Amino acid sequence: RLRLGKKTIGDHEPNHPALASSYLSLGGVYGKRGLYDKELDYYRTALTMFESSMGRDHSSVGSALANIGNALGQMGQNEDALSHFNGALDIKQRVYGKEHPAIADIQNSIGNVELAMGNFDAAYDAYKHALHVRSLVFGDKHPSVYATLGNMGCVLGQRGDRESAMEIFKESLASLKESLGPDHISVANTLCNIGTILMHRGDHGEALKTFKESLKVMKKCGKDTTDICSSIGQIYDMERKYDDALKFYKKALDNQCATVGPEHVNVCQTLNRIGPVLAQKGEYDKSLKTFAQALRLQRKHFGDDHTMNGMTLHNFGNVNSQMGNYDEALESFDEALKIFRSNLGADAMNVGMTLFCNGNVKSITGKYNEALLDYREALRIAKLNHGDEHPDCAMILHNMANVYGSMGDFTLALEKYENAKSIRLKAFGPNDESVAETTCKLAMIHYMNKDFEEAVAACKDVLSVRDLGKTSMVRGDALCVLGYVYQSESRIRQAIKNHSEALRIYRANQLGNDHPKVEALVKSIAGMKKK
Repeated sequence: RLRLGKKTIGDHEPNHPALASSYLSLGGVYGKRGLYDKELDYYRTALTMFESSMGRDHSSVGSALANIGNALGQMGQNEDALSHFNGALDIKQRVYGKEHPAIADIQNSIGNVELAMGNFDAAYDAYKHALHVRSLVFGDKHPSVYATLGNMGCVLGQRGDRESAMEIFKESLASLKESLGPDHISVANTLCNIGTILMHRGDHGEALKTFKESLKVMKKCGKDTTDICSSIGQIYDMERKYDDALKFYKKALDNQCATVGPEHVNVCQTLNRIGPVLAQKGEYDKSLKTFAQALRLQRKHFGDDHTMNGMTLHNFGNVNSQMGNYDEALESFDEALKIFRSNLGADAMNVGMTLFCNGNVKSITGKYNEALLDYREALRIAKLNHGDEHPDCAMILHNMANVYGSMGDFTLALEKYENAKSIRLKAFGPNDESVAETTCKLAMIHYMNKDFEEAVAACKDVLSVRDLGKTSMVRGDALCVLGYVYQSESRIRQAIKNHSEALRIYRANQLGNDHPKVEALVKSIAGMKKK
């Protein structure tokens, strides 16, 4: 079409509106393939042509601006996207007034960008304007109205008002089933929104059931199931059912490769979900290969300094740390920190998260003072963003205590563990595994201080935690400490019993004979049996 247009009218009118429209259409084709740079080039050419042939206030100029905004939004350039959408909105309102469907479309796009930027109030207002126009033009039962309500519910959910979001979604679901039938794509999308709220509530069973119902409807409609497969994978991931998680993540990846191609930017997100699951399964080389593929695509689409690259480099660091490649881990964390600080500022949570992981590696490698510096900065950032009582603060305090314990400063270790335990108790209650983990560490410090009575009490607190599984590593650690206390008190039979049970748990968790914990217990049990 573009070649024919150039041949017939291009020589006489190089900026003819028909040619400009062809450039818009071709840009859309590149956009569907994830080739956003080319998409932008064609849209910008179309914009120049429309402005030249029809003037800067023509509706077609507004359409070109809106298309550029959509492409920029896909590339994560949200400020520029917003500027183009506002320009499009200004033109379209002057041409059509404030209650035209085109106005609703642009307001909806503005809401998407504001939501991506975390500007929840601005996003909600934009969606509200879109809802008003669509209801006025199409009536309250139109699918676009329910889609906009869904967007408003998503804002409420991300803002933390999940009950109001759920109320909107459930009302929409009932109306959609009544007006469009149970097998309409709008029903599937609303079910997906409900599943997301349930997932964030921690109600994984109901979330999984709802997501699978949505998947069934999407398949009946012949629609793309990439997002819903990814959501189901996330549930299994949270439940530590890694084989099931990988199965659905790979389905999502296969769908993306079939529909938009393996080089599409959306493939990056799926690869970044597959990578950690492979690491959890101990398939570290495959995990690193997956992250490398994601990073290559991200650099291709966004350049070297995009925030997504920081997240992938952070994941590289975590996997290398698990593999014992500590120099490579620190190098990846350092690259991630530079990107996060440049794009998000020195106080961003991504910075704190990466500093925390950096501190973990330095702690493992015996660089205790450097680890403490990273932990202190991570703690400052966590308190700044979440307050003093957030679980992230407890996690950092817990690891600071580990370092103090390794340095032999048991007084500071006890103080930090107690602080961490207090926060976790308030956040999760006494039966949470993280509370048990910190209590177990307290038990070890009490044992090192020869405060055996406190150590035994702490170990018994751990073993009474309801949510600990029979093969929990924390349970094994508590039995191990308890055995050492009994050994110190010459209660040999009880010591052997506890150490034998701890050894069984460690082996159930696939710790081999060369693992330090297993080696220590085998030696301890053998020595006590000789006595």
